[in-house]
Amino acid sequence: MKYLLGVAIAALSIQSAHAEMFNGGYIGAQLGFEQNKVDSAKLFADATSNPQIAALGAASVNKKSASGATIGLNVGFDYKVSPKFVLGGEFAGTLSTSTNKQLVTFANAPGNIEIDYKSRATFEITARAGVLATDKALIYVRGGYANSKLKATFPQATTVDPIKGNNSGFLIGGGVEYAMTNKISARVEGRFFNFKGPISRTQVVIGLGYHF
Repeated sequence: MKYLLGVAIAALSIQSAHAEMFNGGYIGAQLGFEQNKVDSAKLFADATSNPQIAALGAASVNKKSASGATIGLNVGFDYKVSPKFVLGGEFAGTLSTSTNKQLVTFANAPGNIEIDYKSRATFEITARAGVLATDKALIYVRGGYANSKLKATFPQATTVDPIKGNNSGFLIGGGVEYAMTNKISARVEGRFFNFKGPISRTQVVIGLGYHF
């Protein structure tokens, strides 16, 4: 009797552990590559309320994109609405190594002015929906709100103060998450951000998650 009871408890434990994958809370970490794009001409055209910027006149830029690495942490919750479909929500915070250096020509300033853009911290609140291709593989799409802290400095223009601000926007993406064990999963995801500014970002990330 004790043996049968032990087997039953073990079977229930295995079933419960298996059911928790993609059906409960999780925490994770991610690492990846990103490309940030800043359209300085449009950015400064929209910043006419700043008298220092308005005095420089219309701007043109030599380049718009810069690449770097991204690293972050996430926490979320999944719910199986059916044996094959999963809905969830996630909060994430990431850091970026990208520094976008541009040479900008202003109509009312002599020569080119160097501008360094640094977008370090980004916070995301997203929802995702997925379908289980197999018991272990979840194919999903993601979308939601993102907020990135941006700082622009002018090393050559001492009369222009640094510009700091939070840039709100949205992100969309999708990927595949695979259950390596009953508790550990790995994911590959592609994502696109669109911030006001206009500033955009493209990422490809890999991540690990612990499900509980």
